[in-house]
Amino acid sequence: MMVMEARISKQGQITVPAKVRSALGVKEGDAILFYVEGDQVVVKGAPKRKLSSIIGVLPKPNRPLDMAAVREAWARRVVEEYQDQLNKE
Repeated sequence: MMVMEARISKQGQITVPAKVRSALGVKEGDAILFYVEGDQVVVKGAPKRKLSSIIGVLPKPNRPLDMAAVREAWARRVVEEYQDQLNKE
């Protein structure tokens, strides 16, 4: 088990230590998931998904796309699929 420490900046940000990034298999721009249970947090690398995996998640637009809604739907889908993976384990 690896234990590392990071400080929270004034903006509420942390820098994930290089050894932790390596262990999670994540790099700059990748997403990570935080699972909070009580006073504990588990951090996992989010599954890498291609944009094509969410085709059909949103209804066909009859107006210009709302990119915030697209990002929100994408995030929900990633979390749902990751939770499905965890439930299979």
